[in-house]
Amino acid sequence: MVFTVIPVQHVRATAVTQTLRPFFASGGNQSMSLGTAGSEDAVILSGFVDNVLSAAALIAAIDVPQKEREAMAADRLRTMEARVQALEARLAALEGKAPAKN
Repeated sequence: MVFTVIPVQHVRATAVTQTLRPFFASGGNQSMSLGTAGSEDAVILSGFVDNVLSAAALIAAIDVPQKEREAMAADRLRTMEARVQALEARLAALEGKAPAKN
């Protein structure tokens, strides 16, 4: 069992704990405690090492400035659109048809 405090800068600690709690629900050997101790700039984690490390990694992934989150989402959307177009072209080639134009 370990206990640690993870500082956050770009998200509210209360929102982080509420969001993560269902993923680390108590029960069996998956028990982990999350809290804020009234502070919005730090998340308190207590539990087994693997759970605490997983939660810390998730917190690090979401604790980025809003502009960066928006840019990451836009990049993912562009990537998915390109993949869909490539799959449509491949399907059209397999069916012997010309790809649809958007």
